[in-house]
Amino acid sequence: MIIVGGTYLEECGSPRLAGLLGPGLRAAMAISNVSSVELHTFTGDTELADLELTCSTFNIKLHHRLARGLDSSQTIAFEYINALRPCEISKGVLRKAGRRNKFKVSGKEVLVLGLAEGTPIITADTVVFEPEEEETLQLSEFGIAGRSKAKRLAVIMSAKKFRQRLRRRPLRDAAYRIMSEANARVLVVRSEFGGATVFEDQRTEQLVGPYVTPNWRKLGAGNVFAAVFAHEWAEKGTRVTDAARQACLAAALYNDGASLPLPAAPLLLPDEAPYLRVPIDREDLPTFRVRLEGGHFGGHFSYASRRLLRDAYEGLGELFADVETPVPVSDLNRRPKRLTDQYQALLLLADFADREALAEAQWAASVGKPVIVYSEAGDTTSERIVSPGREFSNDLVTAIYRTVVAARRHAAGTGP
Repeated sequence: MIIVGGTYLEECGSPRLAGLLGPGLRAAMAISNVSSVELHTFTGDTELADLELTCSTFNIKLHHRLARGLDSSQTIAFEYINALRPCEISKGVLRKAGRRNKFKVSGKEVLVLGLAEGTPIITADTVVFEPEEEETLQLSEFGIAGRSKAKRLAVIMSAKKFRQRLRRRPLRDAAYRIMSEANARVLVVRSEFGGATVFEDQRTEQLVGPYVTPNWRKLGAGNVFAAVFAHEWAEKGTRVTDAARQACLAAALYNDGASLPLPAAPLLLPDEAPYLRVPIDREDLPTFRVRLEGGHFGGHFSYASRRLLRDAYEGLGELFADVETPVPVSDLNRRPKRLTDQYQALLLLADFADREALAEAQWAASVGKPVIVYSEAGDTTSERIVSPGREFSNDLVTAIYRTVVAARRHAAGTGP
């Protein structure tokens, strides 16, 4: 399998991550024990030795390039406050460099992922391509040069990007329009939770996963998904829905903390086999409400507590929760939700919780509502106060994810 994709320095506060990764290198590492992988990528001189050592360790054949228009000594770095917040980086210089650095790649099966520094010209029997969020779906514009040729093309895109292209069209019509624009045989739409909706040959549509996990690493799971899907569908000839199912399982294992490379297929989740189906159209989601408590002491905020509260509030909203909180509206720039006792789950920010927040959490647990406790400091006192009926996490992104899973299960009557 040939993989074309970026190699970048990544640093994330939640979950904690720091190192040389990026979409191309991560995808190559993911399938390196089930496929003979070639990686075409860019990196700066300062990280080249590290990249070469990693590729040698994982038995990856490296094709390295230096980008014109950028400082050749520096590798691009992406810093994330948490995995639910977009990376704050200026992409203007990168787009200009990407247009200048065109290069040829040819082979039987090629996976193309995000690559800021260059634009590949692909000649291959089968191509699997995941465009960057800001790119269009014209083949000549969305990351593969117009002279590229492929007998079979599969496009993977996020549900968020797909919803932006719906424009009040029916789901299937929008999908088939995208496939027609890209001349793609397959379109795979990844949901925020790690599942996928598969469209094939403008005839069939199937929802796969997502598989629920105890932890949620999130950052980079899409790269793992794409790598496993490409290996299964393009390289092994697996049916597209089965390939997507293996990709969903791989993303779930990675989210739960599995190290790379992943084990050989078939992949199996160690704990929670049940999965939660998530339609890609947000309007199809059942309504569920989450109570957010903590983040202030009797109405008094610190900078740290305000930042945490905002990240939790926005993260829950990104996963489609209807959020209520006693925090004044001016502090969140949102219209406040009327406080009720009809919410399906409660997320307690224990490091900044006052008595009222702890009392609400204890009441919720006593009446059987799921309570998820987030404490970066490991506040075991708060654990005891809301016990039983609570989950505990010291990772914010995992706490948000588990809160939404618990709320949706509680709303559907399928879990505590």
